[in-house]
Order: sequence, then C-alpha cells, then structure tokens
Amino acid sequence: MPKAERPIGRLTRAWLRWRGDPGGQLRAYEEWTETMRSWGQAQYVGRVNFDDVVYVLSRSKGVDRNRVLWLRNRIWWCLNDRYRTRSDGSRVLDGPSWPAAAERSNMEVILDMLRDGEQHPRSMIQQGELLRLLGRFDEAIAVLRAVPADGHSEGRAVKIEALSRKGDTEVRELSPPTW
Repeated sequence: MPKAERPIGRLTRAWLRWRGDPGGQLRAYEEWTETMRSWGQAQYVGRVNFDDVVYVLSRSKGVDRNRVLWLRNRIWWCLNDRYRTRSDGSRVLDGPSWPAAAERSNMEVILDMLRDGEQHPRSMIQQGELLRLLGRFDEAIAVLRAVPADGHSEGRAVKIEALSRKGDTEVRELSPPTW
C-alpha cells in the first residue's frame, strides 16, 4: 500500500486552500483518500515476488522517485541472488534472471537516480558499488573516497574501493571485519 498521508483537519484544510496548497500537502492527502476509496475491500495478496515487482515497475508512470528507486533496487538485489551462496556453500540457482543488457540498464538507471538525489553516505556507497559492478572502477574509487566518516559507512566504502582497485566486478558479500 502507498504510504498513508497524515490526516488534515478542517482548519488546516481551509488554510491550505486559501494559500493555494504550496507544498502539495492537500493534493497528496486527497489523492490518498481517493485511492483508498477506489481500492475498497482489497484483500491481502501475500508475498510479493520478483515478477510482481517487475510488473509494478513497468506501470510506474507518475510514481514518485523514492518508490521507483525502491522497485529498481529490489530487482537489482533479486537478480544478484543467483551470484550468492547458501550457508552450506551451494549456489542459489533458483533466482530470477534477466538479459545482461536489461540488468545493466537497471543498474545504470539506479545510479542516475542516486546521483540526482541527496548525497549521503548510504547512497554514495551504493553508487560506488554499482560503478564497481559496471566496471567503472575509477569513478567508483572517486565516489567511495568521498564518503564521509560516520563510524560505519567508511568501512564499507574501503572494502568496495579495494574490490574496485582489483578490477573485481563480481557480486561479493561484504563480511564484517575480523579484528
């Protein structure tokens, strides 16, 4: 379900209408209310799978940036499952797959979306990881070296930077330090 908008009282609603709804708060609330009314008695659908996410993404025109980014990240992470191993050492073979060009395109779109958004350590690390996986090592190193220290992020950035320096484009687990 879409995130619920905060309820707007009568006075606030009147004030927003009088001001022309400058932040779109009233419009967002009315859209939410209409959506919930149109969904009526929708039932729980259970677990969402890879094909569900792809289906929603293909019909995401007009969906806000954060939700599209969420969908694209889920696709990227699900596609990475086939490169992972289980706790017993066996490969995860039953994961979804896409043509290499479509997978690469999805990663490029995520990268562009992250670059257009706020630059905080988490998004910078994700940019560095995407650049590394795409084989753009110099760019990855530059982004990762710019990650500000916050007691957590710089460790991840250093690990991904080391993989970039080696020219490694494989999906890797960033295991915790062993010290």
